Amino acid sequence: MTVYFRSADLVITEKLIRVRVTGGWRIWVIADLRDFGQVRHEPPVDRRSWGLGAPALVLVFATSRLGGWSLSAAAGLLAAACLWYAIDCRRARRRATAQLWATRRGASVLIFERPEIQFAAACRGLCRALDRLEDGDQRHS
Repeated sequence: MTVYFRSADLVITEKLIRVRVTGGWRIWVIADLRDFGQVRHEPPVDRRSWGLGAPALVLVFATSRLGGWSLSAAAGLLAAACLWYAIDCRRARRRATAQLWATRRGASVLIFERPEIQFAAACRGLCRALDRLEDGDQRHS
């Protein structure tokens, strides 16, 4: 059997999708699934990042009239707030996940959920499996 995608907790072959769940594996027969759809979950950036940026901007504005070392300190604080925000945005992107849903026997079912990085590769593997299944159906017609 050809394997199109494999990770520690997800295997997509030409006929099956095996997903590790608590206590074992959940097996989906690809031929039984219809109307695939994706749902993406992007966690919001932490609000504390905004809380740092606004006071830093006010401080820079206030100290710009004074000049000297206080302006340098305020600019440093603003740079630190920007760096904090950039790191927080990066962490939020790493926490992003996506779900694959399908219809099985008239009901919507969650097939699997993966981090955004793995999800695209798993979907490409599923597309290849669906193409293979479609090619096999056309040969038998």
